[in-house]
Amino acid sequence: MKGQEGAATTYHLDAGETRLAVEIPADYQAVKAADPELALAWRLATRQALEACFAAGYLVVEMAGERSAGGRAYYILQRDEASSQQFG
Repeated sequence: MKGQEGAATTYHLDAGETRLAVEIPADYQAVKAADPELALAWRLATRQALEACFAAGYLVVEMAGERSAGGRAYYILQRDEASSQQFG
C-alpha cells in the first residue's frame, strides 16, 4: 500500500460476482500506531473500494478473518438483488 495513495485504481465489478471480499488490516489501530501514513493509505483505499462496490449494488453482509497483528480481515459484500437489476 505504501506509496500508492495517489494511484488510480480500476475496479471491474461487472463480472456478475454475487459475493466479493475487500481486505482490511485485521488490527487497524496497531497499523495506525506503527505507521500512520500506511494506516491513512489503507483507510483511503478501503473507502475507494467500498464506494465502488456500493455504487455497483453491493452491500456489506459480514466481516471475516482474524483480529491479530499481521492477521488478515475482510469485509464480505453481496450484490443486492434489487440493485443488481439496475446494473445488469
